[in-house]
Amino acid sequence: DKKMEEIYHFYFKNGLNKYSYMELRSFFNEKWKIFGFFDEIAPHFLLLCQLSFNSLVRFSKNGYNVPFGMKKPDFNRVLVHSNISKSRNITIFESEYDKLDISLCKNAIIYLDPPYIASKYQYNGWNVEDEVKLLEYIDNLDKIGRKFVLSNTLYHRGVKNEHLNDWISKYNVKYIDKNYNAWSAAVKSVKNDYKTCEIIVNNL
Repeated sequence: DKKMEEIYHFYFKNGLNKYSYMELRSFFNEKWKIFGFFDEIAPHFLLLCQLSFNSLVRFSKNGYNVPFGMKKPDFNRVLVHSNISKSRNITIFESEYDKLDISLCKNAIIYLDPPYIASKYQYNGWNVEDEVKLLEYIDNLDKIGRKFVLSNTLYHRGVKNEHLNDWISKYNVKYIDKNYNAWSAAVKSVKNDYKTCEIIVNNL
């Protein structure tokens, strides 16, 4: 996106650095807190996502709050995604997963990325009961012929998601061994970790 590149060169005249990133983030948040999300700041947001740690999308009441990720933006990647979204008939629904109108998803792939039980951080109080309910919901999707993809963590820092481990055998599973040591290098409260297994489960 040409506009995003212009914004990048305006803020980062002296190359990538945390100070310029924080200036960009502050500008975006000032506008966002007053007007909400609107077209003028969309390129700023996309650039922040490219430059932020792990390209996370995370907001608090004060706005976008992800720290600087010390990585270069990939403008071509954004352009590819933009072209895909413009060339296809895409509808976005905002809903809790169990309130989604499944009749609208006959030809869709339903992607679910819940908070991880096998993690130190369990967002919004997500617990084992919530996890079991979600897995039962996915089983029902499969029974009625809907396609799904689930991303989750099987184990992390010695914590294993036993319910997930018992459940996945009936579907296709891709194991992704990874660690979060880049995070630990950037965030002092996060310890080095070498035993994390993320998975992608699907019925495709």
